[in-house]
Amino acid sequence: MHSVLKVLRRIVDVFNVVAIAGLLFLMLLTFFNVILRYLFNSPITGTYEMTRMGMILLTPSIAVTTLAKQNIWVDVLTSHFNRVGQIIVDAITLPTSVLIMGLMAWQAYVMSIRSITKGTHFTAIMLYEWPFRIVFFIAMSVATLAAIVFTVERLLQYRNGGTPHDETEVDAAIKKLRDMEEKENGGNMQ
Repeated sequence: MHSVLKVLRRIVDVFNVVAIAGLLFLMLLTFFNVILRYLFNSPITGTYEMTRMGMILLTPSIAVTTLAKQNIWVDVLTSHFNRVGQIIVDAITLPTSVLIMGLMAWQAYVMSIRSITKGTHFTAIMLYEWPFRIVFFIAMSVATLAAIVFTVERLLQYRNGGTPHDETEVDAAIKKLRDMEEKENGGNMQ
């Protein structure tokens, strides 16, 4: 499990760069399209297709947030459940999310093969679709693996007798800073 997690973390680091590049591309594209459209009455040709391509480049962030445990949790209702209630909710929702991500990866694979065989391309910019469909397939495949790892870790926390508390990297850094401050303040008081 640790070796799988280590490999996933390396892949996710690359995915993080791809997602940031995609976001930067979308921001710059939108900025320049607005400037060119309203100041020079000449919008960028193929903005719609390029926006679709940029959105596909953001999908690797799904795996990044899943592995870093930075997903949005809506626990208004489930926070009031006891341990058994939380186990039931997690036993239903976590495998379902793995299944949905897996189905998305499978469909991305099917669409990639179809796009390669038909040679489909974006109409306005004459760029093939298949590389972007493959990026989406890889992103969803790694997101599925990250969801499996997350599900297994969470269920192991229940197995060990506890109720999971997902500590994100940010939470861990804040805790580390507080511990350092306490040590400094404790050392100054003596």
